[in-house]
Amino acid sequence: MKIIVSGITGSGKSTLAKILAKKLNLEYIGASKYLKDSLPKRDFEHWESKKGLEAIKFRLKHLQYDKKLDDFLLKKIASKKDFVLDSWVASWKFFKKGTIKICLKSDFHTRAKRVAERDNTSLKKAADFTRKKDFLTEEIYKKLYKVDIEKDLGVFDLVVDDTHLQIKPTLDIVMTFLKNQK
Repeated sequence: MKIIVSGITGSGKSTLAKILAKKLNLEYIGASKYLKDSLPKRDFEHWESKKGLEAIKFRLKHLQYDKKLDDFLLKKIASKKDFVLDSWVASWKFFKKGTIKICLKSDFHTRAKRVAERDNTSLKKAADFTRKKDFLTEEIYKKLYKVDIEKDLGVFDLVVDDTHLQIKPTLDIVMTFLKNQK
């Protein structure tokens, strides 16, 4: 089974992708780790930090890092039979038959709250970093691929608004959908 989980900051995509991979006994591929490893400066823990935002600004000026990563990931998953990929943009780039594309959406307050809890920071600080990160990252994908990642949702097989859901009900929705795909 080939699954791509997409969503913007704090939507729950990484959490869901990791749980799906474990539950379905599939390889988890996290695009963010590969991207971070490809950058010249990677001295940050989270993208939603001062150094993380500096790295995103660097990416915006040097789009070749994202392009190279996307090409690498597409090549990597093209040869795989089974995987769960956690990626902001792969759903718009990978069109292999049988790939299931899932998008998680949440309102801004919910996403900022999740980031604050994950990073053990204030809601105000998390909201500020999340807003800036979303804007900069969306600019990267608009420039590279002419994709509006918050509005161009037609590529997805399933879109889940998990604003008022914890991970368990979100997982239940996705698992029910996946069972119906067989």
